[in-house]
Amino acid sequence: MKALQSLYMSLMCSLLFIGCMEVPLESRVTTSNLLAGDDIAGRSYFISSAEVSLFNLNGTLQLEECVTDNTIIYYPSSRYEENEGRTKCEIDNPPGSLGTWAVTNNETEISIVIDSDEELWKIESVTSQGHTLTRSTTDGEITFVLKRFD
Repeated sequence: MKALQSLYMSLMCSLLFIGCMEVPLESRVTTSNLLAGDDIAGRSYFISSAEVSLFNLNGTLQLEECVTDNTIIYYPSSRYEENEGRTKCEIDNPPGSLGTWAVTNNETEISIVIDSDEELWKIESVTSQGHTLTRSTTDGEITFVLKRFD
C-alpha cells in the first residue's frame, strides 16, 4: 500500500511540474500574430540579410544601407507598409508603398499585394523577433531575413 502511495505522489508531482512548464510564445500564437502583433501600431522590421540563388549565382548579398534602413510594417488589420529609409537607392523612389498582406496556404506562405500586384513568399521561419521569407522566380530564389526593430 505504501509503495502505491509513493507511486501516486510521484505521479502527481510529475504532472504538477509538467503543468507548470511555460509553453514558448511561438507555440501559443498564430503566424499572423507573430508577424503583426495585436496592437494598432503593428510590428516593424528591417532586412538584415539576403541569400540568392539566381542566374547560377549563389551566396549572400552585400546589402547597401539604402536597403537595410527601409522599414516593413505588418498591421493586424492586414495593412502592409514599406517605407524608404533615410538613404534612397534611387532618388526617384517613392517614400513608401501601401498594400495588404495575409498568411495563406496553411500558414506556410505570405501574400503581399501592392497596387494589384501579388507576391507570394514562402515562410521559412517566424518568431517573435523576426522571420525568414523565400520568393521563387523562374530564375531562382531569394531569401530575406527580417528582424524586428526594438
